Amino acid sequence: MDFRNQSATSSRALAFLWQLRSLVNFDKKIETAQGWPDLSYFAAFRFTLQFGVFARYGDLDAEDAARSTFQSTITKQAIDLVDDDPVLLSFFDVGGLAAFNPADHTSSELRTRQNFESFVNVVTRLRTNNQYATETDLEVSPALLNSLEPGPTFMLLEPIWPEKKSKQLRDATERLLSALIIRPLYGQFWREWYQGFLDGKPMDWELQRRVALIEDAIWESGPEAVAEEIERIRAEFLSEKTPQAERVEFNQESAKFFTVPIEVAKPDLLGATLTQVEDALDDALANPSNGLHDQSREVRVLRRVATKYGNDPQQIEMGFVSVHAGLTRQILSDELPPSEENLALQAAVEEGARAIRATHPEVAENRKILSEQVIRELPEGAKEKLEAALPMLRAISEPALADDWDHDIPTLINDATGPLPSGAPALPGADEATRIFSRVAKISILIRTTKAIKSHPLYESGEVLLTLKDLILLGATIFALLM
Repeated sequence: MDFRNQSATSSRALAFLWQLRSLVNFDKKIETAQGWPDLSYFAAFRFTLQFGVFARYGDLDAEDAARSTFQSTITKQAIDLVDDDPVLLSFFDVGGLAAFNPADHTSSELRTRQNFESFVNVVTRLRTNNQYATETDLEVSPALLNSLEPGPTFMLLEPIWPEKKSKQLRDATERLLSALIIRPLYGQFWREWYQGFLDGKPMDWELQRRVALIEDAIWESGPEAVAEEIERIRAEFLSEKTPQAERVEFNQESAKFFTVPIEVAKPDLLGATLTQVEDALDDALANPSNGLHDQSREVRVLRRVATKYGNDPQQIEMGFVSVHAGLTRQILSDELPPSEENLALQAAVEEGARAIRATHPEVAENRKILSEQVIRELPEGAKEKLEAALPMLRAISEPALADDWDHDIPTLINDATGPLPSGAPALPGADEATRIFSRVAKISILIRTTKAIKSHPLYESGEVLLTLKDLILLGATIFALLM
């Protein structure tokens, strides 16, 4: 492929593709290099991530970060190794040529055609220095080329290699992934990151951007520090994507966590809203022909809202939205009759949710975020992972929060595994999933960032954080943060 016919931004995107493909060359070297994070192989992964973020966003901070990685690697870490390794040399030749800014970029260091020719030569060498790929492997399909278009469409939603790969390339890729996974402390993130590009399902680009911008001081502190910061970023990102208008706090005396709802803006209005919904529910239950009874999910949700969350606008709004969705689905599918009482209850919860959002901006903003959020089916093993985590979550929580875990986790599992009359795939309950993973993320952040908690005898072993880490990865999968 001739880079001379590409724009500056397209050239960066193509260079990123060749960098991703070239990482497979490090399979045996990472497998045998016990200290690989201290060598240039690890720097090549970091450099590629930073370069990709710059190619995706044109983010000048990411550009500076990639330059810094290049400079520290070439000048400090392993210049001899780079000189002896043609693939590494190709990687860092890109950095040395300032190839982030080809000829037509306004702030370019490559303002001349001669320098741009050098860039073309470097990237061409990067492409051809692949010891496992055949010429057929190296082809770029039209679909892959389209996914490299700059701007919002540059998502790389196509696998970076052709579907039919040579056996030697398949074997090398498996060796690379295996070499990363046997180093769970610092290899797990990079394995997930690379696997995403192999599958055409890259990790959320904003999450990649945040990792790319981790400060040099943290990278230089070693793999443990980097892994810790990545887990903090993951938890923070999941918390943002599962917003709850509440705080999670820590009780120093009991060494347990609890939640604090936001202050009720207009208590009288909230009380009137709850009363209106309760009256509509009583009317619907009074006539058995309406199809609702005390064991109906919608009835149980509204009872729980009234008895437990009477002063929590966020949870009331989520409960109302959940009930409205359930009633609407059942009425449309003829599971419930469109009776006057059922329609009145449906309208009451809808109006109640709107009233809460109108008086509580935080709740309104959270609903907007959640309405745009994709929720996936529970992946394989999720049920067992959630069930195994429940005793630990209860043990670190005050009674009210422990009660929520006891309610939300079984409900999430049952909603996501039970059959639907329509035959559609079962999905996790949005409210339960949001509560669970928002709180898991906030607890993880508190432990990681609060020395007094992290050093407490109940938490210093790291077992709680390890379980929370697994749950955060599960939450990221369910909420499509890991494609």
